[in-house]
Amino acid sequence: ARFKRNGFPSVPFRNRSQLPRGIQVWRRRTSHRTCFAAHHVRDTCVRDASTRSRRSMAPPCAPKDLPSAPEVEDDGRKTKENGGERCLLVTSALPYVNNVPHLGNLIGCVLSADAYARFARARGHRVLFVCGTDEYGTATEAKAIEENCTPREICDRYHAIHANVYEWFDVAFDIFGRTSTPTQTEICQSMFWKIHERGFITEDTVEQLYSDALGRFLADRFVEGTCPHCGYQDARGDQCDGCGALLNPIELINPRCKITGTTPRIRSTDHLFLDLPRLKPELEEYIESTSDHGNWSDNCLAVTRAWLRDGLKTRCITRDLKWGTQVPLEGYKDKVFYVWFDAPIGYISITAGQCGDWEKWWKNPGNVELVQFMGKDNVPFHTVIFPSTLIGSGDNWTMMKKISVTEYLNYEGGKFSKSRGTGVFGDDAMKTGIPSEVWRYYLLSNRPEQSDSMFMWTDLQAKNNNELLANLGNFVNRTLKFISARFDGRIPKPTSAGGASAAALGGDASEIVGSYIAQMERLKLKDGLRLAMALSKLGNGYFQEQQPWVSLKEDLSCCATCIAACAGLVKVLAALLQPFIPSVTAKILKQLNLPEEDYGLGNEIIDLVRTPQNLLEADHPIGQPETLFRTITDEEVAGFRERFSGDQKTDLANAAASADSSKPAVRKKAKGGKGAPPAQEKPVDLSRLDVRVGLITKCWKHPEADTLYCEEIDVGEAVPRQVVSGLVKHIPLDEMQERPCVVLCNLKPSNVRGIRSHAMVLCASEDGKAKVETLFPPSGSRPGDRITCDGFSPDPDEVLNPKKKVWEQVQADMTVNGEGVACYAGKPLGTSAGVVTVATVRNAPIS
Repeated sequence: ARFKRNGFPSVPFRNRSQLPRGIQVWRRRTSHRTCFAAHHVRDTCVRDASTRSRRSMAPPCAPKDLPSAPEVEDDGRKTKENGGERCLLVTSALPYVNNVPHLGNLIGCVLSADAYARFARARGHRVLFVCGTDEYGTATEAKAIEENCTPREICDRYHAIHANVYEWFDVAFDIFGRTSTPTQTEICQSMFWKIHERGFITEDTVEQLYSDALGRFLADRFVEGTCPHCGYQDARGDQCDGCGALLNPIELINPRCKITGTTPRIRSTDHLFLDLPRLKPELEEYIESTSDHGNWSDNCLAVTRAWLRDGLKTRCITRDLKWGTQVPLEGYKDKVFYVWFDAPIGYISITAGQCGDWEKWWKNPGNVELVQFMGKDNVPFHTVIFPSTLIGSGDNWTMMKKISVTEYLNYEGGKFSKSRGTGVFGDDAMKTGIPSEVWRYYLLSNRPEQSDSMFMWTDLQAKNNNELLANLGNFVNRTLKFISARFDGRIPKPTSAGGASAAALGGDASEIVGSYIAQMERLKLKDGLRLAMALSKLGNGYFQEQQPWVSLKEDLSCCATCIAACAGLVKVLAALLQPFIPSVTAKILKQLNLPEEDYGLGNEIIDLVRTPQNLLEADHPIGQPETLFRTITDEEVAGFRERFSGDQKTDLANAAASADSSKPAVRKKAKGGKGAPPAQEKPVDLSRLDVRVGLITKCWKHPEADTLYCEEIDVGEAVPRQVVSGLVKHIPLDEMQERPCVVLCNLKPSNVRGIRSHAMVLCASEDGKAKVETLFPPSGSRPGDRITCDGFSPDPDEVLNPKKKVWEQVQADMTVNGEGVACYAGKPLGTSAGVVTVATVRNAPIS
């Protein structure tokens, strides 16, 4: 067959085995509904429309390829409470098409949105889950230049890669499309004209760098030069990777064109701007009402309110590029729309490209709830820019109601980097031999909902071996094997014998299921998964307590009730786990000999689970019990860590060196060389410590400890460091926000009650720590500035060896004197701007 759609190239498949896996699944399992445009192929599957019994707990079905669009009503939203049906439009932030998605990209939006969409379908809601690749902009042009091809070729290649990765991760999009389409151009230009006609577009002249060699203005990512802040020689036009500072290309020292290597010159050019100040009243009204009603997360509100607090400014929506949606206004037709004006409209155009009645989803705020998932770096564009665009057009758009925002997932103490081979990317995960359900479970259980989280191979191994295998797999397997071996593979008939213990089990299970549904409705996916696994743990405990292998000989009726209850709990577990690890649910249902779609999560499940022994018909034949998971060995983990470490050690050392320009970068040893002789042990003094000025940009209470704060601290690096501090009893939370501090940056990172801490805030304390105050850097210093002391030139260790107690020995000589000045060995600590001080503590140790 040949598939051709929306002008995309035809892709030949000579036989059925060459079809993308999603197509084969569709032919084999019509109960699994998805619309997956892998290799430009739309795979549309229809759920079984048969009527099911109350006991089946199965979700209602969709009568068409895509969920039928809701009717547009004039009398407000129809909800379950007033007899209507909830219609949910779920979107994942559109992944950028210029690279392979890594694990952080996956959990930040796509996997999270998929888990919620699956849950919502199982609840009986009408759901349309939309995503696609974001394909326009500078990054695509730059990637095309790098790979010596056209932007279209880049988009076609990486769109297929993304589709393949998401298919392997079992993501059930209803629509997965792309933004570089005629539909995107039509809708984006139409929206621009409406905003323009209503007077919310302004014109202004700006200065940009112009390349005479290319005969064009240069976008910021096409310019490199020396950072004016830290002297880093390869800073980009938008940001310096050396110090993390945001830049304007014209600020660079000795700028050069990345394409030709020539020196550009400054020229004036006209651009179009979205008039955010004039849209602010309506925008603020929308944010205040929706954020409260939609339970926006704290991290989302903090970013959004910071934009409003700092004052909205007109925002440029055009760029001097060739690859993008053309600006239709006369005089600007040589420009394209800026990606963050253009890209969010992609949600709409992708829907319109495959859904004829798309306006019933996107122009139906009375009946449709828009739920969006994204990483924290995308927040202002979805809570400020995109809503302003929709408001400015004057149409009755479906506006975002709920939003789920994640922090960052980092890799083994560093960052993901495809070019350096550091970290696991989607295509890498597919080659590890670890099943996709294990990856899904790990990422969703480690989802960075409140703070950054860290991917660790040992953590993945522990979650697989201790949670999936020893908890979930053990309960399912021991229950079904017992049925197979002791009850001829049929569900035993429960009796009143053992009924009291089964009822107690059901009461606890019902409470867990009710909490699970509540947390999932609130988009608390991590808590939902935790509760699902708590149900498995409950089942294991019940099995062990009831000892059916004993009652089998002493009281067969009691044994039958126990095993029937365990089997019922296995069925409920399959339903609760379906949003997270759907392939495991399919395996469990197969082993229970139940239909694959038998995983509904309607409200009735809370009552049904109260009598778990009655959830499956007596004498129902089960399938063949099989092991669900396998052990991940220490040898495998060691191999994976080595395989995906890339240049991580060198990168971390060079990052530390960049913060101290006097320290040379680390270089790899030549192959076969023996390296330099061991360095002489340095003296144990302040020079060994990496002490810097910091700024606490965000602070929140530790979710697992009442006395601890979690902070994000700017210490002059590309991204803030996450730090855990025991300051709850000493400093109010509001005073921790935007608080200058002094930070020890080369302690070995440690886990503090489940959260990774990458530095330490230095404090002075007196009266046995009854009074604790943070050190304050001098006024005029900047995050990242070194804290030094006369007579001790900084030569910090990359990481302080905890076994050698360097910090403990140096700390013994760090004090605050009678004037409130921080000192080492009696000499003041400070920067070129002045000395480090504390507010009121005197003659006290620093720790």
